[in-house]
Amino acid sequence: MLNILSEDFMKKLRESIIAIVRDAFQMFMKENAEKSRYLQQKDARLYIGGITGDDFNQLVKEGLPEIRLGASGKHKRYDKRAIDEYMAAHSQNE
Repeated sequence: MLNILSEDFMKKLRESIIAIVRDAFQMFMKENAEKSRYLQQKDARLYIGGITGDDFNQLVKEGLPEIRLGASGKHKRYDKRAIDEYMAAHSQNE
């Protein structure tokens, strides 16, 4: 079989394809995470506005709903709707 493409060209083509697929997958995962209604604490803190872990824990103590998953309740999630409602209820502008 006649190989009209050099080995160097094929190597660069493979690398380019891998990079495109990797970037597309990362973009897909990011968009999917942004659409998720339930957030991990780090994402919930960003959603609120980038507050510290201590400040976030204080909001939970003051009533921000927390969803505990698993038998141990170790895995926690925070509902975007519940965060929005909590923030609106505690707004100083109302």
